[in-house]
Amino acid sequence: MKNLLKKVVGLDLVKVTGLNGISTIIRVIMSFGLSKYLAVMIGPSGLAIIGQLTNVTQAMTTIGTLASNNAVTKYSAEYLTDRQRYLAFISSTLKAVLCMSAVVGLFSFVASGWLSQKIFATDTYASIFKIFAFTIVLFACNGFLLSLINGKKLFRKYVIINIVTSVVSTLLTFVLIWFYGIYGGLVSYVTAQSVVLLFTAYLAKSELSELLAAFTHYSIDKDVVKKVLLFSTMTLVSMLLSPASKLWIRSEIIYDLGIDAAGIWEGINKISGLYLMLFTATIPIYYLPRLSEIKSLTEFRAEVFTSLKVVLPVVMISALAIFVLRYYIIIIALSNEFLPMKDLFLPQLIGDMLRVVSLLFVYTLIAKAKVKHYIVLECIAVGVYVLLSIYGMRYYGLIGVIYAYAVSYGIYALLAFLLFQNRFSTSS
Repeated sequence: MKNLLKKVVGLDLVKVTGLNGISTIIRVIMSFGLSKYLAVMIGPSGLAIIGQLTNVTQAMTTIGTLASNNAVTKYSAEYLTDRQRYLAFISSTLKAVLCMSAVVGLFSFVASGWLSQKIFATDTYASIFKIFAFTIVLFACNGFLLSLINGKKLFRKYVIINIVTSVVSTLLTFVLIWFYGIYGGLVSYVTAQSVVLLFTAYLAKSELSELLAAFTHYSIDKDVVKKVLLFSTMTLVSMLLSPASKLWIRSEIIYDLGIDAAGIWEGINKISGLYLMLFTATIPIYYLPRLSEIKSLTEFRAEVFTSLKVVLPVVMISALAIFVLRYYIIIIALSNEFLPMKDLFLPQLIGDMLRVVSLLFVYTLIAKAKVKHYIVLECIAVGVYVLLSIYGMRYYGLIGVIYAYAVSYGIYALLAFLLFQNRFSTSS
């Protein structure tokens, strides 16, 4: 037992999880405080409005960055030992990202009134999209640097930057909501990570100087850009489908059940996001560069199942604790207005566990650039989620949407496992 414990503690995944755990604890504390503050200051309807902006700007940022963050992490890890190839890759990718983010920023500025009308049914928030137009390039640069650091497996530096991002974002949101209400919250969302770029650039001085040198000495390599775009198609599909599906479902909830019900749904997703942060943040940090660098199929499969043995018990225990303490969590993290969500926790937590399991298998497709398989899997999962959500809501109310979440992730996890077994079998 003692030797087993030493073996588990010695795993790189556990070490990274422990290091990232410090960041996650700080982020959870900040997020809990912010959730409580938002719940008291703007209520369920305000939370729903911020949720709408979040999903729209996520989609626009994904397009603006060419969904390249995972590609930067994967290929910087893969090319690190080949200096010339590595520099040519980061230079070409950054130039492509800057061009695309500028195009999206221009669209956001010109179409700000139309976007505000479509998303919020009012022109009041048009200026939010104009602010976003100027910050998306800074956001893209910050994300690029972070992905580069992750690909080089500089985990400590990566964690420190994430801690600062969390603290700055939270403080900025607190201040702006205090003075400007919901409008201030929307401004903080589209500006926070851009503000953090100054700190990221300072902490990542060596990566930044390396990047600037490559930027000036290497022209855009079309083959590199094509390779990044092919790989990024996976992330692009996922990061566009996910916010689009949530926008659709939230709009249906608002239409059928009211904006407060949409706020309740947003609230339970926020609580899930808080405790799942340890897994959803750690898996890309450790897992993607690790799987990308493994050449042996036997070692590759062993890494996946070892990670599953470590992660699954932790997520199950976490989910059980959340379920038992759900009443107190709602009161502490949100407010009495959100108490109706306590009956939604069981199917939500089941869906959360299946979500984490599915990630471990899905990242094998990302790491080995199985583009077609990944895209088909994502489209099936999102399609099932949206259809079941609409059907479930009509027959069961808000809990029907949560049932749909659990069922869709069950199907997603099963299909991801079957694809993993089929594509990475040692006998194939």
